[in-house]
Parts: sequence; structure tokens; C-alpha cells
Amino acid sequence: WGAFLLSRLASTVTAFDRDAAAVEFARAAWPAENIEWLAGDFLEDSLLAGRRFDAIFAMETIEHFVAEDARRYIAWIAARLKAGGLLAGTSGFPKTREEAVRMAANNPHHPHIFTEDEFLDLLRGYFARATIIGGWMFLAIR
Repeated sequence: WGAFLLSRLASTVTAFDRDAAAVEFARAAWPAENIEWLAGDFLEDSLLAGRRFDAIFAMETIEHFVAEDARRYIAWIAARLKAGGLLAGTSGFPKTREEAVRMAANNPHHPHIFTEDEFLDLLRGYFARATIIGGWMFLAIR
């Protein structure tokens, strides 16, 4: 639904998910002529290779990766943003490692939760500016 909301403001939206069934569901549920729906995995470097975007939205995605894949995901995103491009997203970022471990233990689909400081450090490795707002929303400028 996020791609559909963005399609109301953006001239074009490229939306993707690893799960082809989820992509087909989204395509049927939220049709819009300016959305390109793709199924693919960012671990395949060829996904969207050579394309650059003004903004990338990663809503509730980072927690679905093990730590190393999450780092690769952020690097992958940074490589696909234009200079000055915006990364915006959401997840839960607790203050302590202990709280992060407890959060991950409560959801088998969330193998790694970054603390706020850990995630800011990761973002700052690829982006000129980065912030986390309210412990759940992040913004970064390339």
C-alpha cells in the first residue's frame, strides 16, 4: 500500500518485494498506472542495477534481515540513490542491545533489531546526513 500512497504524489514509483505473490497481490489490490511492480531480491546485485532514484522508502524492512544482510541492504540502497537522494523508512530502534535482543526474540520474522545508535552508525557510513525520529522513523540524505 505504500507504493500506492506514493503514486499519488510521485510521477513514477518502482515497488518491489522478494515475494512474487505479495507483488501480485499488491498489483491487484492497489492498481496505479505509474507504479512499476517488481519481484526480486536485493541480494542479487542485478536488481535495479544501473538505475538511480530520487527517493527510496524502506517501510518495515530492515528488521527482516540478519545483521550482515541488513548492512548489505543499506549499501544496496545507497548505490541506487542519486546524489542528494532521500532514504526514508521505519522500524523499531530501541536504545539498548538488550532491548533489541528481546524485541527480536518476540518475532521469528525479525532476526536482527538494530539499536538506534547502531543503525545511525550504519546509515552514516553511506549517507551524508542521517537521523532517527521518535525511535522508529529514519531519514538519510546521500
